[in-house]
Amino acid sequence: MPRNIFYYSQANHSVVIGNRLVQDFAEGDAISWEDLAADKVAATEGLDGARVSFSSARAGKITIKLKPTSPIINYLNYLIDRQQAGLPQLQTVTISTGVN
Repeated sequence: MPRNIFYYSQANHSVVIGNRLVQDFAEGDAISWEDLAADKVAATEGLDGARVSFSSARAGKITIKLKPTSPIINYLNYLIDRQQAGLPQLQTVTISTGVN
């Protein structure tokens, strides 16, 4: 199934990772969002008979292109180091529109 990919211009949007504003985007469409939603259906057998469960996993992939001098790079490297050390942190990523 083809996926929807949306591109955003940094001139009209802002990105916040955790509580940190992302700055110094690369030129062009530096922000993209790809919807990775997947519907799952599972059949199970319990003591009281068969059941069917349905879940819709909503996930996505956000890609941001940054200049090599962007101040957020150190924080992103910190998050990568934590993940590789087995200490991942859940981060909220917000894309806001209408920002000039």
